[in-house]
Amino acid sequence: MHIHAQCTLMFPSENGDYTVEVTLLPTMVNPSTQNCPFGYGYDVSIDYTVSFNGTNLPSGMEMDDLQGRLFCDPATRTFQLNNGPGAGTTMTANAYNPGTDCATATPASLGCDMIEVTIAYSGGGDGDDVERQTLLCNVTLDLDLISFDASRTEEGARIEWETASEENNSHFAVQRSYDALEWTTFAEVPSQSVNGGVYRVQDQQVIGEVVYYRIVQIELDGSTWNSPLRYLDMSKPRDEIRTWPNPTNSLLHIEGALNDLELLDLMGNVLMTVSGSAASPLDLSSLPEGTYILRDGNRVARVVKSALP
Repeated sequence: MHIHAQCTLMFPSENGDYTVEVTLLPTMVNPSTQNCPFGYGYDVSIDYTVSFNGTNLPSGMEMDDLQGRLFCDPATRTFQLNNGPGAGTTMTANAYNPGTDCATATPASLGCDMIEVTIAYSGGGDGDDVERQTLLCNVTLDLDLISFDASRTEEGARIEWETASEENNSHFAVQRSYDALEWTTFAEVPSQSVNGGVYRVQDQQVIGEVVYYRIVQIELDGSTWNSPLRYLDMSKPRDEIRTWPNPTNSLLHIEGALNDLELLDLMGNVLMTVSGSAASPLDLSSLPEGTYILRDGNRVARVVKSALP
């Protein structure tokens, strides 16, 4: 099964105090016409979220440069992102397609399968810069990924994922990183079935305060796909709110709630208030895609509503 998935990129600051997280999802093609016997112009809508995580955040919470390119077949189109935290929809620059499928075109049908993001910040002067760097991620899957989550345990970390189908899949490599740049494979898991499966891996060798996880799908022909990243702060006490799957497109399970919970948008508006004892699972299916804040007294957790099934 060939579907579009959320792309997540992590850009650490030079001193490691904070990370800029960028998530992107191509959602639709906007053709210039619905009748195109001789081709058509189009742009692509991309939903995005930019967030800053950590300490010693940059003044003004803005990067000097944050932009991207969407690779379609055969066009490559640029797009702009907000330099600071927030969520929304951006459009690529206009492209031309010689086909006649303007009324039915989707990002997948046009081969829009790769996103490149470039970031830079040099205003800190004290080691909190983000060096100019460019990262790539694939936004298509050859499997139907239902959920992917990492959570802390007494022994270290637990990585869990579930798939609904795994076409041409050989196995998964589970990888760990302390900077979101250099990755180490610490477990390999065979594919369970073309009809999908539920997977769980324990990591008992975590040594850093901040750790990133991803799963790499290895297909039968040797080609690979990297999942979105999951981030854990191992230095925090474990009385934090724990949520899974996160991102989610519908139900969010919550563990560790002590009070009544509030779900807020990034502007601080309260969207839901629920009793802590009745909060799990929390149904987010009616909310737009984007980033939200789950608040339990003075404790908060970031929640991402995604388009993944």
